[in-house]
Amino acid sequence: RIAAEMGRILVSTRPAMGLRLATDLGLMEYIIPDVLPMRGMSQRPVHHKDVFEHTMGVVENIPAEAGLRWAALLHDIGKPPTKSVNQGAVHFFGHEEVGARMANRIMRSLNLDLALVARVTNLVRMHLRINAYEPTWTDSAVRRLIREIGDELDDLIALSRADVTSYRAEKVQAVHDRVDDFARRCRELQSAQDVARLQSPLDGGALMQL
Repeated sequence: RIAAEMGRILVSTRPAMGLRLATDLGLMEYIIPDVLPMRGMSQRPVHHKDVFEHTMGVVENIPAEAGLRWAALLHDIGKPPTKSVNQGAVHFFGHEEVGARMANRIMRSLNLDLALVARVTNLVRMHLRINAYEPTWTDSAVRRLIREIGDELDDLIALSRADVTSYRAEKVQAVHDRVDDFARRCRELQSAQDVARLQSPLDGGALMQL
């Protein structure tokens, strides 16, 4: 019942409102208590939205599909246990790996479909990878990342686009441009690979011998 209600909130037209209410009313403590430490935890030293509010923005930004919304909700769940401060700089080293393990545990505890759990766990683990992309990457590097991402490529592209909640329009546009460029190169490489598969392994001489 809890998982079903959370699923309805997540795919609703105003998911952030539902999640905030669940947190404000004390319900989140009994649903996903790991969400609570994100509230009030800043990602920057001064004047920056906390991890919870950033997460609400990502949930609102991403298409209303169950797997994507669960991934948006849980993508930074590993930040509270990995937070460190060094010379005034805030770090969350390894939060994607820690978050993937937490997401897996949380979703299994809610008895969610195992295929959905595996998909969301992979998205949480990989959610920083596309943000590291640079136009100078070789085609081989892009292919390696495509292979690593696997079937979640389109989902991860959507999550990467949604994972920018800055108020600065130029920063948002810069991230979207980088993700769009990565998606374009993926399409081009995949199209070339599909064409290559259509080429016969036998030439005319080999066919005549057969």
